Amino acid sequence: KLINQLHTSLTQMCIVGIGVNKVIKDMTKAMNAKKANVSRLVRTESAYFGSLAQKKCFEELDVERYKIIATLDNRTSVICRDMDGKVFKMSEFEAGLTAPPFHVNCRSCICPYFDDEFATGKRAARGEDGKTYYVPADMTYKEWKEECIKDGRADYVDPKTTQQYNKYKKLLGNEAPNTLIEFAQEKENKTEEYKI
Repeated sequence: KLINQLHTSLTQMCIVGIGVNKVIKDMTKAMNAKKANVSRLVRTESAYFGSLAQKKCFEELDVERYKIIATLDNRTSVICRDMDGKVFKMSEFEAGLTAPPFHVNCRSCICPYFDDEFATGKRAARGEDGKTYYVPADMTYKEWKEECIKDGRADYVDPKTTQQYNKYKKLLGNEAPNTLIEFAQEKENKTEEYKI
């Protein structure tokens, strides 16, 4: 039932242009499931099929190589941070390994890559205030993070991390990291240990 419902909903989403939120709402009701679970499934599967469609488009346009583009904010997963800026041949394309989605709720995407010195443009990043600003198009996640540290924005922690920190403070008491920043840094290095 789940596979049939997902297939039908994703097909309608593509053909009719139904938005992801409407598909999530309809599937939640049809499957009598938790909205968070349905959202995770629909967003990840639509990202997978979107990635395959992009591959087909690139092949039809004779694109030889593509580049991984991760989201520049503090919610980006460790794997997407590491993959950001990497270039692959179209023959190496494999969703989940060399192309997004790399994990559940993955927000990374791909773009054509051309090896020329005249590449210009900007790419969006999210600041500590949650607002969008722009950085050079060729800046990787690692370079962006270092730039944030230089600009004094290293103390920015997204609201989800703040909520997690408050839960850990209650659970661990004095054993929890002393500050939110220490928690965020420790969480980044020990992702498996920091799951609630």
